[in-house]
Order: sequence, then structure tokens, then C-alpha cells
Amino acid sequence: MSESIFAPTPRPSIGIATSRGFEVYKKAMIPMSIWALISHGTIMGINYIVGFATFGIGLIVTMLLYSLVWFPVHAGYYHAAYDSARGREVTFATMFKGFSDKNTYILGLIFTVCWCIGLLFCIFPAFIPIALAPWWLGGLVGRRKTGTEALSYGNKVYTRNFGISLMITIFGGILYFIGDMSVLFSAFLVPIAICLHIAAFEMLSDPREDSTSS
Repeated sequence: MSESIFAPTPRPSIGIATSRGFEVYKKAMIPMSIWALISHGTIMGINYIVGFATFGIGLIVTMLLYSLVWFPVHAGYYHAAYDSARGREVTFATMFKGFSDKNTYILGLIFTVCWCIGLLFCIFPAFIPIALAPWWLGGLVGRRKTGTEALSYGNKVYTRNFGISLMITIFGGILYFIGDMSVLFSAFLVPIAICLHIAAFEMLSDPREDSTSS
């Protein structure tokens, strides 16, 4: 992956993030696509079916349980992207790296609590942690911060660039949702949507704020 993929740009845009995100995806396409088929094409599909079949009650229960898996699963995409950028070999085993980091579980629990609190009030607040989660993972894997540090840093990057961050959330969210609803489309739309967020995070964040060297 070229250095420009991770370089901040003075004029960030959805077009730049999309182009960079697709390049990120191409670098680790095979393991990411297989990972998406397994995790999203089956597990998430079952999750939605159970939720809708039980009028939402099952969705809440399965989401609570799935939160312990959701963050490690998604962290796998980030590890694949960043390992590729750092010149390391990316294999299917790379996708499991999120399960060996306790901080992914910390973020998963924080996400679940925030998500459930949002549901208690109305649907809209529940989207806030969903929108911020990709940026938390960017801080965790990309900046190698702890769980709470990644949460704080991700929130700062998002709010500091709120306009374009929101557009990325909407555009990436549409791709992600379509991918989630189809086993076939999940193989490429889900990882592309995640890579779009990774590229956007790197485009908008400042590497000088990294807590450790990479």
C-alpha cells in the first residue's frame, strides 16, 4: 500500500476516501471477502432473522451476545488493512487478531451499553455508537491505543470533522446494510464499507497524535 493511502489530505472528500478505501480492500481482498462471507453472510443473517421473527426482542438479546464477537470480527478487517500497509503478509489468520486483544472486548461492551441506552430512549440515539464504532477501531488498531483511549480519540476525530464524517457514515452505512442483507453481496460490500471507514479515519486523523510508534 502506498504511503499516500495513509496520508492526511488538506481537502478531504468522500471521493478520496472511497478511492483509498477500495485500494485498501484490493490489498487484502481474499481474506477479507472470505471473512465477510463467514461472519456477515451467516452470523449476521441469523441475527436479523431471529430479531425480526421475535418482533425485536430476539434482536436485542442476540445483539447483546453478538457484541462480544462483533468488535473482534471487525477488528480483523483493520488488522488486515494495517498489516498490509506496514508490509506484513496478510492471511486468513490475520482476521482473527481482534480476538486476542482484550481492548476489542472493552470497546464491544462499551458499544453494547451505549447502544442499549440509545434504544431505551428511541431509535435515533442507538445510531450514535454505530456511527462512532469504526473510528474507535481506527484508534485501537491504527493508532495502537487502549480501549478507552481509542474511544476518546475516535470521538475526537469524528467530531472534529463532523460534516464529512457524517457523510462517510451514511454512505458507508448504506453499503454495509446492503451487504449485511445478502450473503453474496456481503463478500465485497461489507469489507469495502469498512475499508472506506479505515481510509477516512486515516485521511482525517493526525498520525502525530499516535501514542506509540508503528
